[in-house]
Amino acid sequence: MDYTESELVGGIDKSLQAGEEAIARALFSTRVGEAVAVLGDDPQMEGRHLFASQEWAKLTGYTIKELGEISFFDLLSEEYRASSIERHRQKISGDALPELQEMEIVRKDGARLQIELTSAGAIYQGKPVNIAFIRDITERKKLEESLVQYRNQLESMVQERTLELSSLNERLQQEIDKRRKAEQKLSELYKQELGIRQELERKMAERVQFTHALVHELKTPLTAIIASSEALSREVMDNPGPKLAGNIYRSACRLEKRVDELLDLAKSEVGNLKIECSWVEPLALIYSISDDIAPEVVNKGQELVADLPKYLPLIWADRNRLQQIILNLISNALKFNRRFGTIWLRAREEGDFVVFEVKDEGKGVAPEDQEAIFQPYFSLDNREGMGGLGLGLYLCKTLVHLHHGEIWVDSKIGKGASFFFSIPVAPAMTAGNADA
Repeated sequence: MDYTESELVGGIDKSLQAGEEAIARALFSTRVGEAVAVLGDDPQMEGRHLFASQEWAKLTGYTIKELGEISFFDLLSEEYRASSIERHRQKISGDALPELQEMEIVRKDGARLQIELTSAGAIYQGKPVNIAFIRDITERKKLEESLVQYRNQLESMVQERTLELSSLNERLQQEIDKRRKAEQKLSELYKQELGIRQELERKMAERVQFTHALVHELKTPLTAIIASSEALSREVMDNPGPKLAGNIYRSACRLEKRVDELLDLAKSEVGNLKIECSWVEPLALIYSISDDIAPEVVNKGQELVADLPKYLPLIWADRNRLQQIILNLISNALKFNRRFGTIWLRAREEGDFVVFEVKDEGKGVAPEDQEAIFQPYFSLDNREGMGGLGLGLYLCKTLVHLHHGEIWVDSKIGKGASFFFSIPVAPAMTAGNADA
């Protein structure tokens, strides 16, 4: 039968009244998580459960009523049964035996549990019984097994490591001599490198100073030439005067552009190339550029098409530098486009950026050159016999990066090239913006 808590307490009281103090004391001294079973013998069964605690029922998976109908030894794994029966008989007979045992039981659901058992003989209802105190040690045994495996693994690792360290120590001794010689050589090389670096820094400083001086010297007469040739082209009406004046003016403008590129390169090399940002309306800027450069496009027998949406958001950019980027890309398109070709100017909103595109119908850019063209001094012009310093796309990339954007090319040989660059819609915290 199942025992409620009140029935269990009542049973303990009756045991006390009957003088069965050993059982009562045992029940009251049970620790938390410890199960109790009172085992006795009768003609039909050896080791019958005369009493079973709720904790023991929980561990075995049987009800207390079911436990009352089976022997304790029926719950044990086969390898523990015989020795446990023998110990039980000795306990019933009053023999003194070592208290602690470890064994395995099979639950009602077939699962196996490791238990730890201590027992004490007593008299219950006038007959000798065996009071068993049981604790589930399954997790503890698993932990012990894991610890043993871990210890064995550590010992194996230590042995392997010892052999490795012994071998490494021999090699280390050999390396020490090589290292000392190498350190001496490195010390000599460091002194040489230091001298070369100092000389290189001096040369770079001289080049920057020379570039600034050269730009100044070239810009001064160029300003006068441009102004004079522009005025001359307006004043002179008879041929070939206007044509000659126009040639002077265009050549001076190209030379001024190259001088400006040299100056920007010098600034970028020393970190002094800045941008001054403000809110820019991209559509208005593109249409303005398209209008300004249209005569040059027509003179070269080409067509410029502005394929633009009705709306684009304002962008935070340096208007003059943005115009410089677009004009440089258009200038490249004019240079490499096919005869009577078309150049497209496009722009679109893409996430937090406005993406600009300049597309031509020229020979295209080979895959192996599509990264190199953005490096300084790399020029496809020279391969085509067109001249050029190879600074335009490098400066475009530098200026786009100062805006926290990206620039790239999409091209296939024989199918033209599309140059893209992105400019953020929202302001970015850059040194250039601080100057805005």
